[in-house]
Amino acid sequence: MVAARDRPARFDRSADVLIRPAEPADAEAITALLEAAFGPTRYKRTAALLRRGALPIEGPSLVASEDDGLLGSVQFWPIALVAGEIVLSLTLLGPLAVAMPGLGIGRALLAASLGVADRIGLGPILLIGDHSYYGPFGFAAEATGGWGLPGPVERERLLLRERRPLAWPVVAQVVAADSASAATATMLATDG
Repeated sequence: MVAARDRPARFDRSADVLIRPAEPADAEAITALLEAAFGPTRYKRTAALLRRGALPIEGPSLVASEDDGLLGSVQFWPIALVAGEIVLSLTLLGPLAVAMPGLGIGRALLAASLGVADRIGLGPILLIGDHSYYGPFGFAAEATGGWGLPGPVERERLLLRERRPLAWPVVAQVVAADSASAATATMLATDG
């Protein structure tokens, strides 16, 4: 856990604010936070289509909490990139939501969650978001320009963070993890 005193001054609202792993007991509060931040149309967004049917990855999925209340949440999800017969594991970051924007809670959650992701060896991380916000954390759109998704996305907002540079396919499809498993099973069955 990261105590508030270890964060930037503008986030130091209270010594009781903690960034900690998300727990199953947080699910209802996370849902309420996401509803307040993104509204009911969030389920129609492209990133939601990639998350559908998956469970958040434990470890880097974190919450910021204070006095039994949730101030923010960030979640990570298994997804894949399919290019022909190649299936590469990726991680989807998002949604990142805070109850009180402008205090630095989101950036603190993001930094802490990426630190956990790096420590546990999580591979490349993809998100849909603004480069101005996520770029300082190592996210860029250079590799993703030819990647397809299950819904619309502004190309400059499809951002990738990789700890080690890889040779990425120029044309590929980003899919939910269960779709990648089905694609892999189909490829194995037809190769056999």
